[in-house]
Amino acid sequence: MLDGEANYEILEFIKEWEADLLVIGTHSHNFLENVLMGNTAVKLVRH
Repeated sequence: MLDGEANYEILEFIKEWEADLLVIGTHSHNFLENVLMGNTAVKLVRH
């Protein structure tokens, strides 16, 4: 079990596994919610 902020934990996991591809889905209620609250998928894409 991982413990921490989701995007950092996912990044560490894929680095450990030396993954070539990350597939992640997202579902948001609206654009403003993503902008204000953030989104794990958005943070991973930015990285």
